[in-house]
Formats: sequence, C-alpha cells, structure tokens
Amino acid sequence: MGAKIREQRFRAGDYLELNIYPVFECRRSDGHRRRNRPSKDAVKKINQKNRENEVNRILVANFTAKDYYVTLSYKSAPDSEEQVRRDVRYFIDKLNRRRASQGLDKAKYVKIIERGSRSGRYHIHLVISGEGITPALIAELWGKGYVDCKPLQFSADGLKGLARYFTKDKQEGGDKEGSCRHSWSCSRNCFRPQPRTNDHKYSKRAVRSMVEEDAAEKVLRAMHPDYILANCETYYRDETGLYYIYAIMYRKDTKLNI
Repeated sequence: MGAKIREQRFRAGDYLELNIYPVFECRRSDGHRRRNRPSKDAVKKINQKNRENEVNRILVANFTAKDYYVTLSYKSAPDSEEQVRRDVRYFIDKLNRRRASQGLDKAKYVKIIERGSRSGRYHIHLVISGEGITPALIAELWGKGYVDCKPLQFSADGLKGLARYFTKDKQEGGDKEGSCRHSWSCSRNCFRPQPRTNDHKYSKRAVRSMVEEDAAEKVLRAMHPDYILANCETYYRDETGLYYIYAIMYRKDTKLNI
C-alpha cells in the first residue's frame, strides 16, 4: 500500500495549525479503490476533533479580545423553537441597525441554541463582534431576560474551550438537567480559513523519526521560528501502520488573556 505524507496548514488570526498525516490508496485487482477504515468509535472521535478545530479556526480568524461571548436567556418561556430563532434574528437585526448608525459593518457571530431537556428552558450562546456596542446595549436590545456578556479570553490554543462547547454532542449535558443542542452556525461575513497542503515536505521515515525520537516539538519550533508551540500531539494508528502529528502554534507577539 503506497502512501505519501501530507502537511495541511491553516493560518487563522495569530494562530497556525498543522496536520501531518498519511494519504494512501491501493487498488483491488478489479481496479476499484480500497482503503483501510478506522473503527466507528475512531471515526466519531476524529469527526468531533475536526469540528472543534474548524470552529476554533473560525473564532480566532474573526474575533479578538475586544469581542464578546454572550449568553441570552428568557424571563418568560417562548412559544416554540421557531420563536427562539425569530427572536435571535430580530436581536441581530437590531444590533446591526445600531452598528450601521455608527458607520460599522454588520456584526460577525457564531451561535448555538440550547434547550434544557427537562426544564425546556431555552438559551442562546453567541460569540459576536464587540465594536461599537457594550454589554448594556446588548441587554437593552435583547430585552427578554438575563444576559451574560464577557470579553473573549484567548489562550495558547486560541478559543478551543468555546469551540469544544459549541460542537459537543447534541444530547450532552449543558446544564444540571441535561440539554438538547442544535448545530452551531455562523454569519455569512465570517471568514473561513482554508488549508494549504504540501505532499512533498515530509517522508514517512522523517515523520516516524520525529515521533519515535520525541523530536516533533523541536523540529516544528525550528521550522516556524516566529511562532510559539502551544500543543503538539503525536500518535500511531494500527489501521494504517503510520504516524500522525497535530500541532497548534501562536505568534510570538500575540497577547494572551489567560
């Protein structure tokens, strides 16, 4: 089975994300492609990690510490989920009209709706542009209940904690009673970082050496001197018999909040 090593690189805001992994293909005698397939549990974990990384990239590419993480809740229960969706759209429309009056573009946002599976209480989580607005204004424009509004806090791996929360399983507990969650979404004006790939930078032997000799961090630091390594994960997969490397880095001049 032939394989080549691919480097997939994302630049998002002050962060650099690297995936180094094998791309392989073999053909059966009848000419059809056949691939080794990971287990269902492995696929689930991989997909969850990919979702987290995707949302984290969108967050760090579009927002800064001047923007907000907002939770909107209701004083009186809404009639339906569709009512919640209308309320959120109306809130964002009002916010954008206020921004337009100040000569600002439409707000960027990433959102998710959550409902307590026992209590039935709805609340909305938003990461939203903060320019030209204040927590008091957000509370005024929402006007339907409690509002929690905090500036974003960036860590060495960006906003992975928020990304993990936004993408966790739809039935995982978000409050003490458990919750039903809906898929996250973002505004159309959010920039989605796209990968750059290189299939000639690493050999299988080089990657194996980086992992087995515990040298991956040293090599990546040397290759990207303008960045600080936040996290580096290396692992081996039985189904392919090959090694994988994942890393996230941030620029040396990045100001972290925590």
